[in-house]
Amino acid sequence: MIADGVSEVRKAARDEVRKGAAHIKIMGSGGVASPTDKVTHLQYSVNLLRLAIAMLLLGSENSS
Repeated sequence: MIADGVSEVRKAARDEVRKGAAHIKIMGSGGVASPTDKVTHLQYSVNLLRLAIAMLLLGSENSS
């Protein structure tokens, strides 16, 4: 799933949690997955990574 920006990251993370995900895998940098991006080229900011983690934690609290 591709998610660009705050609203899409929030929506994608919530959707995965809703489907029962206990983990969310995030491709945090370029590298071998993208032939034109360098490994040091970040795909998501620290704030977007924190948002995805918060959505997972919020979802796990709500499902308990």
